[in-house]
Amino acid sequence: MKRKKFLNKQFSSWVFLTVMLFTSLVAESLDADREQRIALQTLQTLFLGEPIWLKQDKSAQSFLGLVTTSNENNYSILMIHGTGQGPDTPYVIGPMRELLSEDGFGTLSIQMPVLSDDENYDNYIKVFTESRRRVGQGVKFLRETNPNSKIVILGHSMGSTMLMDWLSNNDSADVSGFVAIGLGSTNQKKLSSRVFSSRDLNLPILDILGENDYDSVLWSAPLRKNAILATHKKSAQIVIEKADHFFTSHEETIALSIITWVKNL
Repeated sequence: MKRKKFLNKQFSSWVFLTVMLFTSLVAESLDADREQRIALQTLQTLFLGEPIWLKQDKSAQSFLGLVTTSNENNYSILMIHGTGQGPDTPYVIGPMRELLSEDGFGTLSIQMPVLSDDENYDNYIKVFTESRRRVGQGVKFLRETNPNSKIVILGHSMGSTMLMDWLSNNDSADVSGFVAIGLGSTNQKKLSSRVFSSRDLNLPILDILGENDYDSVLWSAPLRKNAILATHKKSAQIVIEKADHFFTSHEETIALSIITWVKNL
């Protein structure tokens, strides 16, 4: 797949949008400064798509989203990044934005809550309420801007865990599929209670992991596979050979797997 370059917006637009973010980030349990830095860096280096700001109401915290639009097919993909990253991170999500949009998918990648570097995975549980709100706003945006499209949610690492949490706390009727990449990375204590459960779900799920993924991902893979296959006849688990948790140099393989699976839903 050849990569396309998109023109950046004028610097004045970035300044305006950045000021909007700086004045609105006020959440007690979040690292607001870190989120500001991620947003500023994202805006300064963005070459694909348009930045938007999402919020539930006037009192809620606004957060950055990156949108690409397409009229080539009827699927829109909501993308969720991993721990401490941003909506255009080079780890899986950024490349997927580019590769999937090139194939005609509309995409929305959103900034998820981040904590400071010294926080461990378990501490992210305290921001799951905020992550659910953001996922809900992302789904709402895609539904309102393209009401005829089918929505697929996609997450990498912590992002896939946040989406799993969202699915377990919300009606999944608004989404047509779930792509989980590196799911299980947060389960470092190898707790069976944290392995994906298919209970109350009837949703196609694509579970992607690397052959050399984190131990917690590999350990739970057989358990996830059994649960995932019970959700829907079109659910599947794919292992990417020689890939680690960040799938460096394997992005096109992931994209082709996603494209094939989604187009057969």
